[in-house]
Amino acid sequence: MQTAAKWQEAAHMDKVIKSQVETLIGASLPTGEPRTLRPRSVTMAVVGGAALMISACAAQPSPAATAATTAPTVNPGPSTVRGVHHVAITVTDLDRSLALYQGGIGLKLDARRNMTDAGALAEAAGRKRLRGEEAMLSGPNVRIRLISYASAMRETAEVMPVSGPGYTHICFQGRHDDPIYPAALAAGATPLTRGGKPVDLANTGYLYMYNRDPDGAMFELEEALKPRFSERMWVSHVAHATPDLDRLAGFYTAVFGVEQNRKLTGLKGPTFDQTSGLDGVVVAGTWINLKNITLEFWDYDSPPPAGSSAERPITAPGYSYVMYEVDDLDNEIRRVTAAGGRIVTKVSAKVSHREVFARDLDGNLIGLVEMPADDPSSVSAMRAADR
Repeated sequence: MQTAAKWQEAAHMDKVIKSQVETLIGASLPTGEPRTLRPRSVTMAVVGGAALMISACAAQPSPAATAATTAPTVNPGPSTVRGVHHVAITVTDLDRSLALYQGGIGLKLDARRNMTDAGALAEAAGRKRLRGEEAMLSGPNVRIRLISYASAMRETAEVMPVSGPGYTHICFQGRHDDPIYPAALAAGATPLTRGGKPVDLANTGYLYMYNRDPDGAMFELEEALKPRFSERMWVSHVAHATPDLDRLAGFYTAVFGVEQNRKLTGLKGPTFDQTSGLDGVVVAGTWINLKNITLEFWDYDSPPPAGSSAERPITAPGYSYVMYEVDDLDNEIRRVTAAGGRIVTKVSAKVSHREVFARDLDGNLIGLVEMPADDPSSVSAMRAADR
């Protein structure tokens, strides 16, 4: 009886705090699937920069749901991931894209060069050789690789919907008192967010704005009240949209040996519609922190993803892959395979590093690269947050 009373009290607290969250964000949260509750302490979660109080009771899904969404078990050695080395974006006009990403957003240009690849990237693209021009840019904590492939090699694909599935955006975070968006719009960005300026998503003072680059790739601009770096801009996260949130996030937690730091469901309301440029948004999200960047995952109930597979041609405009740097490539290959991923290329050995490409459970292309920690391009040379 005492246990039953505690569960009743926990259920009551769940309803009370759920009501507090709904009042805070001006949106309704659904009851969800059948579940049991066990008492836990009240915690605070942050959606992007927006703080939300999360229930004092931890929701536990029904046994059937648990069996369907349990994260894969990985038996190889501990993960040796250092972080995200770079995010690759395919563009059609390198000068035009540099005007936006370097000139408008403020990334630093580290190198611009002709590129030829007859290794793992070419194999992942289904070609013997790739040719084009590339630019490597960087913020204080991560790099962005822009690749413009030779015209004869370019493929086409639909512009990625906000709801995916696939890599939907990267987020550039900056200072609330020195916004980036005016320069980004002047340099060629097209706003998706209604009104053409950042939105206070949850009445916290943190502002959010979705945009597309000249080739249609979406990126987010976020204004933070408490800057994480001394620079004007840094890369906050890379976002995945998926038809199965627990399945995809479970893959990454299993491969990289990290936990989800928060999860929110049933997010909706006028500011979600305004920020995304969509109507009737209902979405769930979760986040995983790596050493230099956050992985963000969204699962849209409405509007639903456009299909179930995130696979798209590497040489088509848009996000093509995320490259993770690791200490032990062979071990990480075993971890990806054990978690249900597919290794899709042979290991390519270069002068200072080895790399391979794989597909996650949705079909997103991921790269794994092993290099010395003292290599100037290593994640080890990048910074974690100053504050």
